[in-house]
Amino acid sequence: MPVKYYSWWHIALSQQLLLKPLQQILIKAPPLKSGSNKPLAMNTEELLNILTYYHLQDFSSGRELLQALEEDDYARQFVAPADGIKRSTFFDTVNDRGVEQLLFVFTEL
Repeated sequence: MPVKYYSWWHIALSQQLLLKPLQQILIKAPPLKSGSNKPLAMNTEELLNILTYYHLQDFSSGRELLQALEEDDYARQFVAPADGIKRSTFFDTVNDRGVEQLLFVFTEL
């Protein structure tokens, strides 16, 4: 997958290969919690997948990322949750940033 780093394009590991070490860790990771009354439409694995894609592709905003998740074939197939993701759901989830989950994952790695 080509990614832009500074002003140069590089070939990065595939999204799946990059996240492979997380498979066993995510089984034990604490679940994401909603900041409102409605349940989240994303789990920790999907959040990490989206955030990894966001940083590898060097998007300038969450809205740009969401547009790619809707329109780009690769992002829709391999990054976005199976049912897609709505803007409000994405920002509700990312607002908390999954700090507890990310800390757990990084500690385990």
